[in-house]
Amino acid sequence: MAQKLGLCIGINDYPGTGSDLFGCINDANDWANALRARGFTCNRLIDSEATRERICKEMLAITKMAKDGDIVVVFFAGHGSVVPDADGDEADGQDECWCPYDVRANGVITDDELNQIYQKRRQGVRWVVISDSCNSGTVSRVSRLDAELLDEMSPRPTARFLAPSLFVKELQKSQLAAQTVSRFSASAPGRNGPLLLAACQEDQESTDAYFNGRPNGAFSYVALRTLETLPIDADYATWFDRIREYLPSTKYPQEPNLYDVSNKRKHWKVLAAENEIPQPTSERLPNVGIDDEHALLIGREMATSSFSRVLRSRERTRPARKFLIAEGDSWFKIPFWTDLVDELEEMNFDVTNVANPGHLLENMAFNPKQKTGLARAFAKMVDRNEPPAAVLLSGGGNDVAGEQFRFMINPKKGLRPGLNRVIVDEMINIRLREAYLTLIGAVNAMSDHFLKKPIPIVLHGYCAGVPDGRGYGWINLAGPWLKPCFDSLGYRDIDETTEIVEELLDSFNKMLRSIAQSPRLRHVHYVNFLDVLPNDTNYKNWWNDELHPTDRGFKLLATIMAKELSKII
Repeated sequence: MAQKLGLCIGINDYPGTGSDLFGCINDANDWANALRARGFTCNRLIDSEATRERICKEMLAITKMAKDGDIVVVFFAGHGSVVPDADGDEADGQDECWCPYDVRANGVITDDELNQIYQKRRQGVRWVVISDSCNSGTVSRVSRLDAELLDEMSPRPTARFLAPSLFVKELQKSQLAAQTVSRFSASAPGRNGPLLLAACQEDQESTDAYFNGRPNGAFSYVALRTLETLPIDADYATWFDRIREYLPSTKYPQEPNLYDVSNKRKHWKVLAAENEIPQPTSERLPNVGIDDEHALLIGREMATSSFSRVLRSRERTRPARKFLIAEGDSWFKIPFWTDLVDELEEMNFDVTNVANPGHLLENMAFNPKQKTGLARAFAKMVDRNEPPAAVLLSGGGNDVAGEQFRFMINPKKGLRPGLNRVIVDEMINIRLREAYLTLIGAVNAMSDHFLKKPIPIVLHGYCAGVPDGRGYGWINLAGPWLKPCFDSLGYRDIDETTEIVEELLDSFNKMLRSIAQSPRLRHVHYVNFLDVLPNDTNYKNWWNDELHPTDRGFKLLATIMAKELSKII
């Protein structure tokens, strides 16, 4: 029987550096629990256990234990850094490295050194390295703990990049690099080494935050929660795609990386040995105790409640169910919360949803991969004899929100404060209009091909929320999108900025209405949401953040859309 061996390293305490961290031990514990739930024998090295010698020794021991058909997973959370590269294998002239607990006394572990250890592995052993640290695109992490979510007792944000000056004197740098070359000549991991899942690119910073009052790396938090949603036979490429749905984000711009020089390892089954048939993790939970049983019982009760709600909905409405396709952004698909499509599903609609949070309208229109996904949805529904009765489109918000938003606003102290009409007109009435028409043309072609007739296409405008600086999620996984731009341009009155947002969305809605009124597009319908949700003193009852309604808000919007759909399908 194949062995599944894990090593999870988490270092918060860096003596003598003045750069202690907060979330790395939680990361290591969380990953160890996830691995053990999938049948791994997993060791941990925490703080003072994670010395340079001990890390290398543990990894070398695994190379001797693991044999053909086994899988090894090594996870690291802690400081990362860089040292000069003298063997010419790094284009940027620097070797990325892990910083062990005793980095001040004994130095770093370079990517060349790590790869030398990897090269000792036996043929046929699956090695997977998961690095949640800065510059980890080829082997480091900056802590940007969300100050708005910290109480007075919470530790202050701390960078997880350890400056070389803290452990290497200037005159010693070239000597250290020379020593590194003499000891280790292998290439950086991820090139000729194992499959590497990294928190960011090699020139970027990874990020920490508080999630429900608990410090974790943003990458680890997202990776572990997307892991829970994967099909049991999913591969690493699928897992990585799920992670990239959440990272990078406005709040956390790090870009995770999946390094696979062979282009074959990414198709290994996630956390599975070579010939292992993956099983649901709930069948392999180790040592279930009283607390675990209580959690399992609560989970079962919650699931039973959810099942009952879904079944009641299906029993109540099944005779009149209508099949739809939804393509769009986070208004149609938002993680962790209810969205517009969820509410439509609670009514009399069965929706095949190909939307994703963060999607740009221009990508939906001009990216062939996105249109391929839409075409697959058509084909699958026709094959099931469930042809769509309409296609719902949601897009444009991400194209104007965020950093690009500031270019649509003139400075408060400029000659013409408020909207820059020239840029707004260019963006909305030319670029976004063209994108919508292009996407509608693609939907027309698909409906002609698969259904031999045009079908209704439904567009919706957005409501005007309040630019109060609230982002998506408990730790601002995305956003805020609007207030930072207003702040940078000198706007301080929230009533004034709300009016500017209303004015911008009015232009956007007029553009959509004009498309639906075109004589050549009689099958295109527009749903006006502009003034539906309040943005007065009670707006937080209706808005989760600057751009996304609450469950209550989405329910009201879904009721309006369902009424429109009942007229056309």
